[in-house]
Amino acid sequence: MAYASGFREAYDLFMEARHKTEDAVESTDNREELREQALGKFREATAAHSALKHHEAVIHVEGPREVTAAVIQAGGKLQKFRSAILDVLGQAYDEDTSTTVDSLDAKAADAHDGYVDFLHAASDALNADLLALED
Repeated sequence: MAYASGFREAYDLFMEARHKTEDAVESTDNREELREQALGKFREATAAHSALKHHEAVIHVEGPREVTAAVIQAGGKLQKFRSAILDVLGQAYDEDTSTTVDSLDAKAADAHDGYVDFLHAASDALNADLLALED
């Protein structure tokens, strides 16, 4: 449960950073201020993301393979979302960032799908354990 909660917290913070990043890219008059706000939220999200490492390690040691595989996939997708946000932040002064901004939609959706896949894998593993106890 700790991993699911931590992942969701990090994901939500990255979504906030994403929205602030998009605001900075779209702004013409206060772009620097918005970019600094986005960077602050990005740092906060990155700290939450880093805090997941311990929970990932616990799952790697104690979890069934399907759950461990789901954690690896979810973590990778969250990292790709993080990287996409950073790419857009780095290009906030370019003339055309529409392609990069558009990529945030796909990366956010992939990260969310990874989270849901992890939840399903964990739920299936717990259900299998409960069924085994009934026998």
